[in-house]
Amino acid sequence: MYVSTMGLGAITWKGDSPDASVKSMQQSLNQLLQSKGCHAIGTDGKVGPETCGAALHAVSNWTISNEATRATINQVLGVCQQYSYSCKATAARPATTSSPSQVTAEDLDLTPSRRISTSNMVMIGTGLAAVAVVGYAIAKKKGLIK
Repeated sequence: MYVSTMGLGAITWKGDSPDASVKSMQQSLNQLLQSKGCHAIGTDGKVGPETCGAALHAVSNWTISNEATRATINQVLGVCQQYSYSCKATAARPATTSSPSQVTAEDLDLTPSRRISTSNMVMIGTGLAAVAVVGYAIAKKKGLIK
């Protein structure tokens, strides 16, 4: 069992009892998802594949402005073991095509993220630094650098 102990409580993967912060995050996430034309997820307060998938979809595509929701999403993503969410259109979203042959990017939900999070930038920078250190060590060992 994976446990995230960031913040006040422990959030677990498929925990036995609901977590109030996870339930609140699920409700906030549903407001965002539905405002973007996606279907809602369950609000049982437990971390499962659909909650993980929806959280990942949201942070990959939109800015999460509520700090508490963003913090809980980060905790949830830290314990996720499976991801199962696809932004399916809700009944309120009008159809944009009249036949299956006229599929648009909006129908496929291919909107790219317009931002790179700080944690992703840190991970990319750390990876580049590691590659540079390994390259330097190899070059030094081969006598290319004195």
